[in-house]
Amino acid sequence: MISWVFDVDGVLTDTNTTIDFEFQQWFLNWAKDRQIYLVTGSQKEKTIYQIGQEIFDLAEISFNCLGNSRWEKGQETRVNQFELTAEEWAWFENKISTSPFPIRAGRHVELRPGCLNFSILGRDATPEQRAVYKKYDSVEHERGKLKEEFEERFPRFEAYIGGDISLDICLLGANKGQCNVLIPGTKYFFGDRCYPGGIDEPFVKNSQGLDRVYQVYGYKDTWKILKDFT
Repeated sequence: MISWVFDVDGVLTDTNTTIDFEFQQWFLNWAKDRQIYLVTGSQKEKTIYQIGQEIFDLAEISFNCLGNSRWEKGQETRVNQFELTAEEWAWFENKISTSPFPIRAGRHVELRPGCLNFSILGRDATPEQRAVYKKYDSVEHERGKLKEEFEERFPRFEAYIGGDISLDICLLGANKGQCNVLIPGTKYFFGDRCYPGGIDEPFVKNSQGLDRVYQVYGYKDTWKILKDFT
């Protein structure tokens, strides 16, 4: 038995967009007799917004929030919950106020079940502002520096570069790797950040039953690969 495992953002969609309609309809037909699992850093609501209710409902389990919010047959199980200390909050506030990047769009720390998303730019940014930060970060590597500093300062956490503008932060070990052992059979995994420090790396490293890893760069890559399995 093959379990088909998909990240969402950047895999079934392009980054921070909704799913292409033609691909959505094709995927629904392709997936109907297969074992599908979703493994994403986003919350359930964002996942459904991006790929639609039908694909979400196809999944045997949707592992949201790095697997800390698990949806199976309409029921949620939450694991690895935490609260930030005053010192941890102060660190985020200091970095937001002192970063040399000039734009602040709002919603910089988004608390999610068992994890959080942190962005200097802020999640309320426009697509144009996101593009500006993406270019800035590609030169200054701000997110990589923030990741290293945060993990050194607060060793109960680990951080991953996700999307174009943010870090995904969770308790030590409460990353996508925890999902692997809950997915049966041979696994084919599709992710867009499988490299060291990327948000998909823990799933790949915890490789029990993992037979194939596909590093993709948007839904068109995913679609092209899946057509070989029709």
